Amino acid sequence: MKWRMARKLVVVLGYGGVLVALSCTRPATPLDLLSWDPNDDQRKIASYYAKEAATLRQKAALVSEQATAYGLLFGRDSEWATSARLLAEFYLSKADEQERLANQHSRR
Repeated sequence: MKWRMARKLVVVLGYGGVLVALSCTRPATPLDLLSWDPNDDQRKIASYYAKEAATLRQKAALVSEQATAYGLLFGRDSEWATSARLLAEFYLSKADEQERLANQHSRR
């Protein structure tokens, strides 16, 4: 029995030691972002939502700059400029939603 296990280990090592290292680690438990259970780490959940909101605000700023550039190139009412402005508004709306969730989870 020990010989079989050793052979399997050699085969796995033959394909790369990374597989052995990954198989020995315990996977992290993912956050349940929909959980309101006080036993779950509400601060981590709030932090996740706050980071997402910041990322969405950055995306909105970049797309807003693109909308300005498109407006100069193709005209303010062009499809390119209008679409970019709408996308920026969408990102800001989603950022507001993520911030609201972050605030709700941080109060728990």
